[in-house]
Amino acid sequence: VGISLGLQVHPMDLDTADMFVQEIVEVMGDENNEPTDWSETIPVVGEKTVRAVVSVVLKHLEGVVEDGAWVLSSMCTLSGACRVPLEDMIFGRMESLTRTMATLLRIQNFDGVVSEIILKLVVRLYHVLALAARGCLAPKGVKQATVSRRFHALVGTVGQKLTPNMYEFIRLLQQADDVDVDDDQGDMRKKSSTAKIKREGRNIPNLVFQVEDYEKYLILLGKATGINLLAGAKRSTARDFKLSIPKNHSSHHNIRNSGLPQVNTVSDPGSSIMGKRAGTQQPEEEGPEDDEDAEEENQEEENQEEEAEEEEEEVEE
Repeated sequence: VGISLGLQVHPMDLDTADMFVQEIVEVMGDENNEPTDWSETIPVVGEKTVRAVVSVVLKHLEGVVEDGAWVLSSMCTLSGACRVPLEDMIFGRMESLTRTMATLLRIQNFDGVVSEIILKLVVRLYHVLALAARGCLAPKGVKQATVSRRFHALVGTVGQKLTPNMYEFIRLLQQADDVDVDDDQGDMRKKSSTAKIKREGRNIPNLVFQVEDYEKYLILLGKATGINLLAGAKRSTARDFKLSIPKNHSSHHNIRNSGLPQVNTVSDPGSSIMGKRAGTQQPEEEGPEDDEDAEEENQEEENQEEEAEEEEEEVEE
Protein backbone atom coordinates (compact mmCIF):
# COMPACT_ATOMS: atom_id res chain seq x y z
CA VAL A 1 0.00 0.00 0.00
CA GLY A 2 2.81 2.42 0.89
CA ILE A 3 4.69 1.68 -2.33
CA SER A 4 1.57 2.10 -4.48
CA LEU A 5 0.95 5.50 -2.89
CA GLY A 6 4.54 6.71 -2.80
CA LEU A 7 5.48 5.88 -6.40
CA GLN A 8 2.57 7.76 -7.97
CA VAL A 9 2.50 11.44 -8.80
CA HIS A 10 -0.23 14.02 -8.56
CA PRO A 11 -3.13 13.46 -8.93
CA MET A 12 -2.91 9.67 -9.13
CA ASP A 13 -1.63 9.29 -5.57
CA LEU A 14 -4.73 10.89 -4.03
CA ASP A 15 -7.00 8.96 -6.38
CA THR A 16 -5.36 5.74 -5.16
CA ALA A 17 -5.67 6.88 -1.54
CA ASP A 18 -9.36 7.62 -2.09
CA MET A 19 -9.82 4.14 -3.59
CA PHE A 20 -8.20 2.58 -0.49
CA VAL A 21 -10.40 4.67 1.79
CA GLN A 22 -13.54 3.53 -0.03
CA GLU A 23 -12.55 -0.09 0.57
CA ILE A 24 -11.68 0.65 4.19
CA VAL A 25 -15.19 2.02 4.68
CA GLU A 26 -16.62 -1.11 3.08
CA VAL A 27 -14.67 -3.40 5.43
CA MET A 28 -15.16 -1.40 8.66
CA GLY A 29 -18.70 -0.23 7.90
CA ASP A 30 -20.45 3.09 8.41
CA GLU A 31 -23.91 4.26 9.47
CA ASN A 32 -25.50 2.78 6.34
CA ASN A 33 -23.47 -0.42 5.77
CA GLU A 34 -22.47 -3.32 7.98
CA PRO A 35 -18.78 -4.38 8.25
CA THR A 36 -17.49 -7.11 5.92
CA ASP A 37 -14.60 -9.58 6.14
CA TRP A 38 -12.70 -8.69 2.95
CA SER A 39 -12.75 -6.14 0.19
CA GLU A 40 -13.80 -7.53 -3.18
CA THR A 41 -11.88 -4.85 -5.11
CA ILE A 42 -8.63 -4.80 -3.11
CA PRO A 43 -8.19 -8.15 -1.31
CA VAL A 44 -5.30 -6.80 0.78
CA VAL A 45 -7.86 -4.79 2.78
CA GLY A 46 -9.48 -7.21 5.20
CA GLU A 47 -10.72 -7.43 8.75
CA LYS A 48 -7.25 -8.31 10.09
CA THR A 49 -5.25 -5.90 7.92
CA VAL A 50 -7.53 -2.89 7.76
CA ARG A 51 -5.94 -0.99 10.68
CA ALA A 52 -2.48 -1.34 9.16
CA VAL A 53 -3.83 -0.08 5.82
CA VAL A 54 -5.48 2.86 7.59
CA SER A 55 -2.17 3.79 9.24
CA VAL A 56 -0.32 3.77 5.90
CA VAL A 57 -3.01 5.85 4.17
CA LEU A 58 -3.08 8.36 7.03
CA LYS A 59 0.71 8.68 6.85
CA HIS A 60 0.50 9.56 3.16
CA LEU A 61 -2.36 12.05 3.70
CA GLU A 62 -0.39 13.68 6.48
CA GLY A 63 2.50 14.25 4.06
CA VAL A 64 0.11 15.83 1.54
CA VAL A 65 -1.17 18.23 4.22
CA GLU A 66 2.35 19.25 5.24
CA ASP A 67 3.34 19.80 1.59
CA GLY A 68 0.30 22.00 1.13
CA ALA A 69 1.17 24.05 4.21
CA TRP A 70 4.72 24.60 2.92
CA VAL A 71 3.55 25.63 -0.57
CA LEU A 72 0.90 28.04 0.73
CA SER A 73 3.32 29.68 3.16
CA SER A 74 5.93 30.14 0.38
CA MET A 75 3.49 31.29 -2.30
CA CYS A 76 3.25 34.86 -0.95
CA THR A 77 6.68 35.66 -2.44
CA LEU A 78 5.60 34.80 -5.98
CA SER A 79 4.19 37.22 -8.56
CA GLY A 80 0.82 36.87 -10.25
CA ALA A 81 2.03 35.16 -13.42
CA CYS A 82 3.82 32.38 -11.55
CA ARG A 83 1.28 32.18 -8.75
CA VAL A 84 -1.89 31.36 -10.69
CA PRO A 85 -0.91 27.88 -11.99
CA LEU A 86 0.57 26.96 -8.60
CA GLU A 87 -2.65 28.04 -6.86
CA ASP A 88 -4.76 25.95 -9.23
CA MET A 89 -2.58 22.92 -8.57
CA ILE A 90 -2.56 23.22 -4.78
CA PHE A 91 -6.29 24.03 -4.55
CA GLY A 92 -7.12 21.02 -6.71
CA ARG A 93 -4.92 18.82 -4.54
CA MET A 94 -6.56 20.15 -1.37
CA GLU A 95 -9.99 19.45 -2.86
CA SER A 96 -9.07 15.81 -3.54
CA LEU A 97 -7.63 15.50 -0.05
CA THR A 98 -10.79 17.02 1.46
CA ARG A 99 -12.96 14.50 -0.38
CA THR A 100 -10.85 11.61 0.86
CA MET A 101 -10.90 12.85 4.47
CA ALA A 102 -14.67 13.34 4.34
CA THR A 103 -15.05 9.69 3.32
CA LEU A 104 -12.67 8.56 6.04
CA LEU A 105 -14.69 10.39 8.71
CA ARG A 106 -17.74 8.24 7.92
CA ILE A 107 -16.16 5.20 9.59
CA GLN A 108 -17.60 4.48 13.04
CA ASN A 109 -15.51 1.56 14.30
CA PHE A 110 -12.11 3.17 14.91
CA ASP A 111 -10.22 2.51 18.09
CA GLY A 112 -8.92 5.33 20.29
CA VAL A 113 -5.44 5.63 18.78
CA VAL A 114 -6.61 5.80 15.15
CA SER A 115 -9.39 8.24 16.08
CA GLU A 116 -6.86 10.54 17.72
CA ILE A 117 -4.61 10.45 14.63
CA ILE A 118 -7.54 11.30 12.38
CA LEU A 119 -8.60 14.13 14.70
CA LYS A 120 -5.12 15.67 14.64
CA LEU A 121 -4.95 15.34 10.86
CA VAL A 122 -8.31 17.13 10.46
CA VAL A 123 -7.05 19.91 12.75
CA ARG A 124 -3.98 20.34 10.53
CA LEU A 125 -6.11 20.25 7.39
CA TYR A 126 -8.34 23.09 8.57
CA HIS A 127 -5.23 25.08 9.47
CA VAL A 128 -3.99 24.67 5.88
CA LEU A 129 -7.42 25.65 4.55
CA ALA A 130 -7.26 28.82 6.66
CA LEU A 131 -3.84 29.56 5.11
CA ALA A 132 -5.35 29.15 1.65
CA ALA A 133 -8.24 31.51 2.42
CA ARG A 134 -5.92 34.09 3.98
CA GLY A 135 -3.58 33.88 0.96
CA CYS A 136 -6.45 34.85 -1.34
CA LEU A 137 -6.97 38.13 0.52
CA ALA A 138 -5.26 41.09 -1.14
CA PRO A 139 -2.84 43.16 0.98
CA LYS A 140 -3.95 46.54 2.24
CA GLY A 141 -3.96 49.10 -0.55
CA VAL A 142 -4.06 46.47 -3.32
CA LYS A 143 -7.15 45.77 -5.40
CA GLN A 144 -8.83 42.50 -4.46
CA ALA A 145 -8.78 39.88 -7.20
CA THR A 146 -11.71 37.60 -7.90
CA VAL A 147 -11.83 34.14 -6.37
CA SER A 148 -10.60 31.40 -8.69
CA ARG A 149 -12.86 28.58 -9.78
CA ARG A 150 -10.58 26.02 -8.12
CA PHE A 151 -10.77 27.76 -4.74
CA HIS A 152 -14.54 28.12 -5.00
CA ALA A 153 -14.84 24.38 -5.66
CA LEU A 154 -12.56 23.67 -2.68
CA VAL A 155 -14.72 25.80 -0.37
CA GLY A 156 -17.87 24.05 -1.59
CA THR A 157 -16.39 20.59 -0.95
CA VAL A 158 -15.28 21.58 2.55
CA GLY A 159 -18.64 23.11 3.49
CA GLN A 160 -20.85 20.35 2.11
CA LYS A 161 -18.81 17.21 2.80
CA LEU A 162 -15.93 17.66 5.22
CA THR A 163 -17.46 19.89 7.91
CA PRO A 164 -20.72 17.92 8.42
CA ASN A 165 -18.83 14.60 8.57
CA MET A 166 -16.33 16.14 10.99
CA TYR A 167 -19.03 17.22 13.45
CA GLU A 168 -20.71 13.81 13.18
CA PHE A 169 -17.34 12.16 13.87
CA ILE A 170 -16.93 14.27 17.03
CA ARG A 171 -20.43 13.33 18.17
CA LEU A 172 -19.72 9.63 17.75
CA LEU A 173 -16.45 9.98 19.68
CA GLN A 174 -18.24 11.61 22.58
CA GLN A 175 -20.92 8.93 22.53
CA ALA A 176 -18.24 6.23 22.68
CA ASP A 177 -16.84 7.86 25.84
CA ASP A 178 -20.23 7.48 27.56
CA VAL A 179 -20.40 3.68 27.08
CA ASP A 180 -20.52 1.76 30.35
CA VAL A 181 -17.45 -0.22 31.37
CA ASP A 182 -17.71 -3.99 31.99
CA ASP A 183 -16.98 -5.45 35.42
CA ASP A 184 -14.01 -7.48 34.16
CA GLN A 185 -10.93 -5.28 33.75
CA GLY A 186 -13.07 -2.31 34.68
CA ASP A 187 -10.35 -0.31 36.42
CA MET A 188 -7.95 -0.55 33.48
CA ARG A 189 -10.60 0.48 30.97
CA LYS A 190 -11.66 3.38 33.16
CA LYS A 191 -8.06 4.65 33.26
CA SER A 192 -7.68 4.36 29.48
CA SER A 193 -11.03 6.05 28.94
CA THR A 194 -10.00 8.92 31.23
CA ALA A 195 -6.74 9.43 29.31
CA LYS A 196 -8.66 9.33 26.02
CA ILE A 197 -11.13 11.95 27.24
CA LYS A 198 -8.25 14.22 28.32
CA ARG A 199 -6.63 13.94 24.88
CA GLU A 200 -9.93 14.64 23.15
CA GLY A 201 -10.44 17.58 25.52
CA ARG A 202 -7.35 19.15 23.95
CA ASN A 203 -7.92 18.12 20.32
CA ILE A 204 -11.62 18.91 19.92
CA PRO A 205 -11.44 22.56 21.13
CA ASN A 206 -8.39 23.03 18.92
CA LEU A 207 -10.33 21.64 15.97
CA VAL A 208 -13.29 23.95 16.62
CA PHE A 209 -10.90 26.90 16.81
CA GLN A 210 -9.32 26.02 13.46
CA VAL A 211 -12.76 25.67 11.84
CA GLU A 212 -13.82 29.09 13.14
CA ASP A 213 -10.52 30.60 11.98
CA TYR A 214 -11.04 29.18 8.49
CA GLU A 215 -14.63 30.46 8.35
CA LYS A 216 -13.46 33.89 9.57
CA TYR A 217 -11.16 34.27 6.57
CA LEU A 218 -13.92 33.08 4.26
CA ILE A 219 -16.20 35.82 5.59
CA LEU A 220 -13.49 38.46 5.11
CA LEU A 221 -12.81 37.20 1.60
CA GLY A 222 -16.52 37.20 0.81
CA LYS A 223 -16.88 40.81 1.94
CA ALA A 224 -13.88 41.84 -0.18
CA THR A 225 -15.12 40.08 -3.34
CA GLY A 226 -18.88 40.38 -2.87
CA ILE A 227 -19.34 36.59 -3.00
CA ASN A 228 -20.93 34.60 -0.20
CA LEU A 229 -18.48 31.72 0.08
CA LEU A 230 -20.45 30.08 2.90
CA ALA A 231 -23.64 29.83 0.82
CA GLY A 232 -24.80 26.22 0.69
CA ALA A 233 -22.45 25.14 3.46
CA LYS A 234 -24.02 22.90 6.05
CA ARG A 235 -23.40 24.67 9.33
CA SER A 236 -23.54 22.50 12.42
CA THR A 237 -25.03 23.22 15.84
CA ALA A 238 -22.71 20.83 17.67
CA ARG A 239 -21.17 23.74 19.57
CA ASP A 240 -24.54 24.89 20.94
CA PHE A 241 -25.95 23.53 24.17
CA LYS A 242 -29.16 23.85 26.15
CA LEU A 243 -29.74 23.21 29.84
CA SER A 244 -32.99 21.28 30.24
CA ILE A 245 -34.21 21.13 33.85
CA PRO A 246 -37.04 18.69 34.60
CA LYS A 247 -40.18 20.23 36.02
CA ASN A 248 -40.17 18.02 39.11
CA HIS A 249 -36.63 19.28 39.93
CA SER A 250 -37.25 23.01 39.55
CA SER A 251 -35.66 25.42 42.00
CA HIS A 252 -39.07 26.67 43.21
CA HIS A 253 -40.13 23.10 44.02
CA ASN A 254 -36.91 22.48 45.97
CA ILE A 255 -37.25 25.67 48.01
CA ARG A 256 -40.87 24.94 48.83
CA ASN A 257 -40.06 21.44 50.11
CA SER A 258 -36.92 22.47 51.98
CA GLY A 259 -38.78 24.26 54.78
CA LEU A 260 -36.96 27.56 54.18
CA PRO A 261 -38.91 30.84 54.21
CA GLN A 262 -40.02 31.88 50.75
CA VAL A 263 -39.22 35.39 49.58
CA ASN A 264 -41.21 37.12 46.87
CA THR A 265 -38.78 38.88 44.57
CA VAL A 266 -41.54 40.53 42.48
CA SER A 267 -43.40 43.34 44.18
CA ASP A 268 -47.17 43.57 43.80
CA PRO A 269 -48.21 47.01 42.58
CA GLY A 270 -51.70 46.54 44.04
CA SER A 271 -50.55 45.81 47.59
CA SER A 272 -51.01 49.42 48.77
CA ILE A 273 -54.55 49.50 47.37
CA MET A 274 -55.40 46.20 49.05
CA GLY A 275 -54.02 47.54 52.31
CA LYS A 276 -56.26 50.63 52.16
CA ARG A 277 -59.28 48.47 51.39
CA ALA A 278 -58.51 46.27 54.41
CA GLY A 279 -58.44 49.32 56.68
CA THR A 280 -54.74 49.29 57.33
CA GLN A 281 -52.93 52.58 57.58
CA GLN A 282 -50.06 53.03 55.21
CA PRO A 283 -47.07 54.99 56.51
CA GLU A 284 -46.73 58.37 54.85
CA GLU A 285 -43.34 59.46 53.67
CA GLU A 286 -42.17 62.98 54.38
CA GLY A 287 -41.81 65.00 51.23
CA PRO A 288 -39.73 68.07 50.43
CA GLU A 289 -42.67 70.44 51.26
CA ASP A 290 -42.84 69.19 54.87
CA ASP A 291 -39.13 69.89 55.28
CA GLU A 292 -39.55 73.52 54.11
CA ASP A 293 -42.46 74.13 56.55
CA ALA A 294 -40.40 72.82 59.47
CA GLU A 295 -37.51 75.13 58.60
CA GLU A 296 -39.87 78.18 58.47
CA GLU A 297 -41.32 77.33 61.90
CA ASN A 298 -37.85 77.08 63.42
CA GLN A 299 -36.90 80.43 61.89
CA GLU A 300 -40.02 82.14 63.39
CA GLU A 301 -39.28 80.71 66.82
CA GLU A 302 -35.75 82.07 66.71
CA ASN A 303 -37.05 85.52 65.70
CA GLN A 304 -39.54 85.54 68.56
CA GLU A 305 -36.82 84.63 71.09
CA GLU A 306 -34.61 87.49 69.82
CA GLU A 307 -37.48 90.03 70.18
CA ALA A 308 -38.20 88.86 73.77
CA GLU A 309 -34.55 89.30 74.73
CA GLU A 310 -34.54 92.86 73.30
CA GLU A 311 -37.67 93.79 75.33
CA GLU A 312 -36.11 92.47 78.55
CA GLU A 313 -33.02 94.56 77.94
CA GLU A 314 -35.15 97.72 77.46
CA VAL A 315 -37.07 97.03 80.70
CA GLU A 316 -33.84 96.66 82.67
CA GLU A 317 -32.57 100.03 81.33
